[in-house]
Amino acid sequence: MADWRSVLGQLLLLRPPRRRRYPYCVEHARVAYQPSQKTKKRDTGTDLSRSLRRYL
Repeated sequence: MADWRSVLGQLLLLRPPRRRRYPYCVEHARVAYQPSQKTKKRDTGTDLSRSLRRYL
């Protein structure tokens, strides 16, 4: 059975070197740095009626 330190050392040698500015690889950076999706704003009348229904 191999020592866990030697296995970990071998795995660390297989990974590509990290860049200091970008913590993600290219594929994950596409997902991580996407702009937030805008949601449709509700009408103020709809919001008011929903909030009043909670208290009645």
